[in-house]
Amino acid sequence: MQRVRARRVRQKIITTKEAIRPQYLMQDEELTIRLPHIRLPEITQPPVARLYQNGRVVAQLRMSVYGDPMCYTTQEFTFELDHLQGISFNDCFNFQVEIICGDSVLYDSKALLFRQYLVFNENGYESLPFKCQNGKARIVAPANAEVKIIDADDNYFDESANFQIFQVSLLSAQEIWVNDVDILAQEDSKDLSVHGYCIPDPVKGVAIISGEKRFQIYDRVPTLHVVLGENTSAKNFRIFIDSTRHSLYEYIGDKHTGEIDLPSAARFCHRIQIVEFHTGEVMFETAYIILRQFSVSFANPYYFNQACTGDVTVKFSGGTYTHSFKLLEDQETVQFPLLGNGLDISVDVPKINITANGENVLYWSEKKWHEDIPQDTFIKVSRPTDLQIDLVLGNKFIPKPRRGNVYEIGNLICTIERENASIPFGALIRHEGMVDELKIAEIYFLPTFLSSPLVREDTQIIWQPEDRFIGRARPVFTVELDNDLTDEPWIYKQLSAGKAFEKNFSCRPGRYECRVFLEPDDDNPFAIGIRRQMVWEETFEIEEEPERRFEGKSIRLLKTWFWSCETQKVEVAKIHYNDAVIFDIDYIGMSDFDGEFDFPVPAYEGILCFRSPDQKWNYMNNDPENERYENVNPVSFCIAHENRVKVFNADEELLQLDAMVYTETGYVRIKNRKWDCTVEEERRRFPIADEFEFREEDDA
Repeated sequence: MQRVRARRVRQKIITTKEAIRPQYLMQDEELTIRLPHIRLPEITQPPVARLYQNGRVVAQLRMSVYGDPMCYTTQEFTFELDHLQGISFNDCFNFQVEIICGDSVLYDSKALLFRQYLVFNENGYESLPFKCQNGKARIVAPANAEVKIIDADDNYFDESANFQIFQVSLLSAQEIWVNDVDILAQEDSKDLSVHGYCIPDPVKGVAIISGEKRFQIYDRVPTLHVVLGENTSAKNFRIFIDSTRHSLYEYIGDKHTGEIDLPSAARFCHRIQIVEFHTGEVMFETAYIILRQFSVSFANPYYFNQACTGDVTVKFSGGTYTHSFKLLEDQETVQFPLLGNGLDISVDVPKINITANGENVLYWSEKKWHEDIPQDTFIKVSRPTDLQIDLVLGNKFIPKPRRGNVYEIGNLICTIERENASIPFGALIRHEGMVDELKIAEIYFLPTFLSSPLVREDTQIIWQPEDRFIGRARPVFTVELDNDLTDEPWIYKQLSAGKAFEKNFSCRPGRYECRVFLEPDDDNPFAIGIRRQMVWEETFEIEEEPERRFEGKSIRLLKTWFWSCETQKVEVAKIHYNDAVIFDIDYIGMSDFDGEFDFPVPAYEGILCFRSPDQKWNYMNNDPENERYENVNPVSFCIAHENRVKVFNADEELLQLDAMVYTETGYVRIKNRKWDCTVEEERRRFPIADEFEFREEDDA
């Protein structure tokens, strides 16, 4: 059911046909057309209001009436254009209203409501830019119109929903363009003596370019619809169809509307002009080309507003053409030769642009401090019409505005409870049944270092905070370093970037904690009573010389990591307590273990033993000539990291495991005995040990 809003208000009642004037209004941020109260002798029954767009009926409503049946008065009512199902939001505002009573047309607005765009003052009435008080206005344009607002202060808001709606400041806007028309230079958008439009619509987002001329593309022959204003005669105009000149009267006669068949030759450029006979002023002009079965597609469903590459394919009855392109930021079209004879095609690229107060957020740093996003920050999203974009902060959607694509993020960030050190900010892009995730930035609420500001070189510790801290501007830090001389840490407050704050860190072998604190901001009156915060913690290890690393020590292998051919993943297994201990450890120098490491590391050698049920320690095989046992001893090993080692047998190969009972028990053994089995059984039952977890013990 079509929607009409009826209102009983004290307003002037129209009593003559000539005084009837439907109006565009912006009511409750919705575009409407209002008809006034009308009292005419001809209204002897409830009349019908019929609304056309481009000559097509989009609404037909019976009007409410009151008063004397001999002469009814119609109620004022409003067409809510956003809610009429037949409306094309992409088309121009070529609306026409008829009031019909019985078989008679009481009123026809003809071209009175035809507009390329609309300007409303702050009270919602249609106006001219120079008449808008306080410089406040709303600009309304069709969804597919090209709107360009040049405003150095960025004082405009996109409130678009079905139509494009922009709230602008006429005091700061230098230029406002709608489809190449500078509306600030127009005197009266309603003063149209002749108006024309073509059906069907041209293909959106493409044009043929010849020099500085643009030709719209149609995939079938268009028909020109001409509408004359009141008190205007077709005899006053000439129409030029390509190079042929005619009087407009030849086509529409004394009527105020008419349809004109246009040239149908495909792949030729055509130009139509309607010119005022006496002045030569061009009142209407269109240029077009017919490319039957035309379509355009891109390799990607969308592109972000930054430097990028892509491919576009154009198809029509004359062939298929693919063009590779490179785009710069803010470049939204690609142009390339298509038909020869100097004819190019210009194609709009489906670009996504997300800005914060005019700044491209795609160039934000991946890590962003929350105070760097001011409270008055708004996110504006521009996207192709076939995409849906939802902004996400943490695990919640940013509330959508009632209209448009402007999101209030600054206030939202200020109200977030600081439960987490940081939360992600991004977008969900929905297209063709798919959802793509775009992470824009990680927004931090607690100060921290993203990587260590401490660089240790021999006995020096250097302060290096550049590009590593995320937090307030001009931070002040204190460093505390544990040591072996006192129970209290050494404290450093005079820190200079790139310089050593400790020049002789040469304590006994061991692990020493180093902590970095952010001091309260003395310049902030609200920081009184706030304690300093620890923003980084690191452990420095001073190791013994490699030669003495395992002096008087043995190492017990506790756990191992290996690739399982059965589960197709890395498994972790325990080793029986007495199954693998390395004794008699000697340092053998630096080695990369035949390329196992990218650089030489300290290497050690020892004897791998197991304890038998009689509690005696037994060497695993150390006889390379023994055909019944693996050539295990002596083993060599190195520390991989922390408490893990890599262990190699006497043939310099990683140790094999016996995993026959792993599935049932979760334990494995070191393979010592050779088994007669197939290659597949060997891979499944005797995997390679990548690393072992170990524990140091005194060598008994």
